[in-house]
Amino acid sequence: MTEPFFEIPKTNRIKRVRPHPSAREQRGPCRWPLAKLPGRQPIVLDEYERDGRRGVDLGYVVAPYDSELYVPVYAAHSGEVSFALEGKDGCAVSIDHGETTTHYAHMSSMFVTRCLGKTRRRQHVRAGDVIGHAAKAPVHVRFELWKWTYDRGFVCVDPRPELERWTVISPIDELRLPAKPTSPTNEAA
Repeated sequence: MTEPFFEIPKTNRIKRVRPHPSAREQRGPCRWPLAKLPGRQPIVLDEYERDGRRGVDLGYVVAPYDSELYVPVYAAHSGEVSFALEGKDGCAVSIDHGETTTHYAHMSSMFVTRCLGKTRRRQHVRAGDVIGHAAKAPVHVRFELWKWTYDRGFVCVDPRPELERWTVISPIDELRLPAKPTSPTNEAA
């Protein structure tokens, strides 16, 4: 006999907390969680599939000065922080984007408010906000992509096809991008 907590509701639809509409907006191209460094492009270092989870380790080719770097990890989309915690393997952050959730792990530090589950207030982050620092030796971040299904809830999917379509931006290129408007402009007719 299974625990009632794990039974699927009779309607076969799983209910969930919906993020605020501003967190579900996905303007512009999605971005890689790691940026270009001078002379170094982020790559997929390793992939894994274990216990129903699958993802990739994103990082760079090893360089002798990696232990001195603090490499920022960026939010791939705008969303709300649904999970943020420090663990024995480093910091982990999940960002809910509506139909998808991105998960970042093995970070050496995080810059979002710690939270567990849906009982706490959720912090809103925009695409490109720095959410933490990547782990060192080698510089990497574990990345997972989860998609929402009504019958099974969030299901882990292979993030590599999505990453191929996403943009890799260097910090210098980001400074050259046009400024984001802070409020909608009303044009007079």
